[in-house]
Amino acid sequence: VLAVSSWTRAWHPEDLPLAMSVACQLTSCLASVALSIALFFLGRELFSPSVGFWGAILFQTLPATGRLMADGLSEPVFLLLACVSLVAAIRGLSGASPWWMLLAGTAGGLAYLTRPEGLLIPVATLAVLAWVRLRRGTPSLPPRAALLLL
Repeated sequence: VLAVSSWTRAWHPEDLPLAMSVACQLTSCLASVALSIALFFLGRELFSPSVGFWGAILFQTLPATGRLMADGLSEPVFLLLACVSLVAAIRGLSGASPWWMLLAGTAGGLAYLTRPEGLLIPVATLAVLAWVRLRRGTPSLPPRAALLLL
C-alpha cells in the first residue's frame, strides 16, 4: 500500500485520505490479478493445468469475490501470499529445490504479517516436512525436534 500510495499521493496531493483509499483499492486490485496466476499454479500443482485454469477463472468470476477483491481490505493480499506459500511448499516438499522452501517460509511470514492465520501455512509445512523425513528413515532434523513440530 505504501508503494502504491506514492503514486496516488501525486495524483491527489491535497487530499491524503482519498489518496490512501485509492492506494488500498489499487493494491487490492493488483493483488487479485496476481492471485489468479497463483491460483492457476496451485491448481496445476495439485491436479492438472486445465483444473488450474478453470479454477482460477471460476474464482475470479464469482460475484462474492468480485465484491471482496475490489475493497481496500487485506484479503486479496493475504490470499495471494497464502497461495504463493502453498505453491512453493508443494514444490519444495516434492524435492524440486530448497529455494522453494525458503520462498514458502518468506511468503508464509508475509501472509502472517497480513493476517495472523497466515502462520498456519509455514507451521503445517514444517510438520509435513518432519513427518516425511521421519517416515523415510532419514530425518533432516533431530527426532526430538521433529516430534516437537508434530
